[in-house]
Amino acid sequence: MNKEININTTSSTDKFLGGRLLLKQSIEGARVSSDTMFLAASIPAKEKHNVLDAGTGNGAAALAMATRISNINICGIDIDETNISYANYNSKFNNLEKLSTFIKMDISDLNNKLLKKLNIPFPFDHVLMNPPYYETGKVQLPSNYKNQLAKVAPKGTSTIWINKLSKVLVEKGTITIINRISALNEILIALNKSFGGITILPIMPKITSSASRVIIQAKKGSRSELRLLPSFILHEKDGSYTKQAEDVLRNGATIDLSQSNYIIVK
Repeated sequence: MNKEININTTSSTDKFLGGRLLLKQSIEGARVSSDTMFLAASIPAKEKHNVLDAGTGNGAAALAMATRISNINICGIDIDETNISYANYNSKFNNLEKLSTFIKMDISDLNNKLLKKLNIPFPFDHVLMNPPYYETGKVQLPSNYKNQLAKVAPKGTSTIWINKLSKVLVEKGTITIINRISALNEILIALNKSFGGITILPIMPKITSSASRVIIQAKKGSRSELRLLPSFILHEKDGSYTKQAEDVLRNGATIDLSQSNYIIVK
């Protein structure tokens, strides 16, 4: 198994979802964050649904979904070959390879013809994306090249991703995105072309803080109005996770964005 990982750096194996999911990841590259788990918990997928995870990294969001939902078809794509090696390793290590497929692909190459050639079940009922949070030229580049790919991208990247993903999504299918609050304007403009029924969930580090992240979900072809949910607060005053955050990160609760009381503990 280790030979399948094309890396020359050290790695660690870390527990997620209270130990139900184990992920091997590079110590030097981009690491799985709580944002990834919150994104995965927000996808309204059901059994037999087809799901695409764009910018899958080491497969964390896709595999977190497969851990929660049985009998789904998840495809993860990423431009980084090492990430795909990790994702395939993690899929096998967690016995989820029958539910998940990971492919090295630039999202600009994504189209129905290629998906058919690769024998990937499509169109997709749901797509999710966790694009780079920072714009090229506005932040100092990380010294590690893998971190550069994961965290920094040219202006308009989210718009390109949304446009490409809309073309492989079924009518009334959902797109779910997590990003910095400062990216919200670009994302809403991009979604306006093909999507409606937009729901916004602000994420606040603490109750005394401003929102720093946002989860956005929209339906292709919907004409429903925009909804703004009460903020999701991550930490107590002492820095510990709130019960809501713990329920998602440790206990496998879902984030049902169709509900005002959106944390659903099963």
